[in-house]
Amino acid sequence: MENIMKLYTEKDLHIARKIWHVCGVAAILWVYMSFPYKQVLALGTFALSGILLFDSARLFVPSLNKVIQKTFAFCMRESEKDKLSGMSYMIAGAILIGLLFEREVVILALVFLGLGDPIASTFGILFGKNKIGSKSLEGTFAAFVTCSIASLIYFLANGFFDHRIWIVVPLAGIWGALSELLQIKHVDDNFSLPVLSAIGLW
Repeated sequence: MENIMKLYTEKDLHIARKIWHVCGVAAILWVYMSFPYKQVLALGTFALSGILLFDSARLFVPSLNKVIQKTFAFCMRESEKDKLSGMSYMIAGAILIGLLFEREVVILALVFLGLGDPIASTFGILFGKNKIGSKSLEGTFAAFVTCSIASLIYFLANGFFDHRIWIVVPLAGIWGALSELLQIKHVDDNFSLPVLSAIGLW
């Protein structure tokens, strides 16, 4: 008889997962800001290889998968039982944008992932009445506000854009919100959001 804790769905508020998500992105950001760029990519590749190996192994070993589901039930979704976890996609996205874009773009794209995504999800679940596919206008607006504020703080702190900042900030916010809203079939948003955000910010 199986004894696996019930996992959450995308319609659940699931605060523990959102905290886990923010902490995961914060850890990636800390690495990006604390080490030379080449070392960051090397560390990221090593971490991704390990996580992918472990994540893939549980899909082929049912007993291991059951243990993982029990251990990480606080941050796993029902949809992740039989596929790679969001963490694998998150690190893969972070490495890809690190290879393609400069550090300044990567950091803000990761901030969008770390803050815009969970805040949009929270507002969408709590207040979303106007649906856009599986998401909501309310959640998208929350993502826009969050990404705009994050961009403003980031640009001011780094002395970017000067007099153009009031034009660039809402544009960055719009792009962050659209990156969160856009759903690409069979692509996890932990991967697509930072990649799309980085393209727009660049």
